[in-house]
Amino acid sequence: MTKKSNMLKKSSLAGIIGLFTAVFLHLLLAVNEISFSAFGVQFHPWMLYMVFPVGEMVGYFIVLHIFSHVRVLVEASRFAIVGFFNFVLDVSLLSALSQKFDIYSGAGIILLNIIAGSVAVLNSYYWNRKFTFQKQTDANVGEFGAFLFVSIVGLVINTTVLFILTTFVTPFAGITEEQFLTLAKIISIFISLFWNFFGYKLFVFKKRTQERVA
Repeated sequence: MTKKSNMLKKSSLAGIIGLFTAVFLHLLLAVNEISFSAFGVQFHPWMLYMVFPVGEMVGYFIVLHIFSHVRVLVEASRFAIVGFFNFVLDVSLLSALSQKFDIYSGAGIILLNIIAGSVAVLNSYYWNRKFTFQKQTDANVGEFGAFLFVSIVGLVINTTVLFILTTFVTPFAGITEEQFLTLAKIISIFISLFWNFFGYKLFVFKKRTQERVA
């Protein structure tokens, strides 16, 4: 397989992740009653199914073409693609569960966040292993145990911040409970993001020096 063919193959995987991202982003926008717009132009939600698959596939191909020998940048781009998908999955599931059970704060939000976060953790393990850090060997108990440790700590950080914001901060600027929960979830994910990336990179999916980047 030529280098260009290999780059196209890797880029197509980014496109698949983009498609999944579009599905759950559509759900998130629907639950929060938010329209899909950019630069002052409103788009039909089905445009998401073109924008994300194509955009992420093309974007990743460009990164590979320009920065193929800079491992950290390539890994960071893959982590961003997987991370955004996982973020959308996590937030959309929490929003849907909160709307279903009419729970937006207090102890109840902890349970709902753990449920949504657990699904996101398993999703994160699969795509970070397959795409972000591209492990070629079979999964093993030690690796999965390290992944669970990093992810559980990240989920604790995430849930703690979410609980504090939704329980002790009152929605402001006229936003609804649903929208405030989404905002609080975004903040909590952002805070735990750095722990997750360096934890996965340094402790879970450590690369041998001979493994290829692309």
